Amino acid sequence: MRKRGGLELSIERGGVHTLEAMVLARYWMFTQVYYHKTRRIYDIYLSEYLKAWYSNQYENLLGVLEQDDLTLMAAMRDDAKSSEADLVRQKWARRILNRQHHRVVFETTDHAQPDEERVAVRLKNTLIRQYPNVDFIIDLDARGTVHKFYVQGEDEEMGEEFPIYDSVSGTTSRLSVESRIFKKVPKRFRVIRIYGDVPKDAVREYREFAHSKAKQFKEEI
Repeated sequence: MRKRGGLELSIERGGVHTLEAMVLARYWMFTQVYYHKTRRIYDIYLSEYLKAWYSNQYENLLGVLEQDDLTLMAAMRDDAKSSEADLVRQKWARRILNRQHHRVVFETTDHAQPDEERVAVRLKNTLIRQYPNVDFIIDLDARGTVHKFYVQGEDEEMGEEFPIYDSVSGTTSRLSVESRIFKKVPKRFRVIRIYGDVPKDAVREYREFAHSKAKQFKEEI
């Protein structure tokens, strides 16, 4: 039984399903909200716009306090419309405001492994050579921790183990034994995607080429 702050930590049997539901909710939030493919590409656009926008923006760091969501949106609208705007800022501003986003041409499962990153980087370079007139973006940073509980088969130091207390029988068991959810849900989330600036009706062609090449590269590892 683990202790924290001198207190023994345990879960009553009736609370196991609540804990499982929380972990499943976190998993779905990672896959369907935080790192949804379309939301993620707009995160990338915004990050790139802000990098260009911040360049020589302030004489000192306190200048950032003069900005808020409204001033940023106003600047973005100006950059999107003005013919005299910085071309980098204009590019990303138009992407965001006009909803002109890249589309996924390749993606891994929701628990990508390190070798899949090497495959994806190689694949992006191959796509650039195959389609030199298409702009490709690779996203290697869509990742997070779903839970930190101990799962059977791992080193015991790799996660928290909680006793489950049964108030009727007065006995205890372990969460890693009682819950099948924690055996199935990945502890960490990571998806790697490659986006291409391609029309919607051409996505299938690019995806078929990308996934066939990725399969080939995996076999060569």
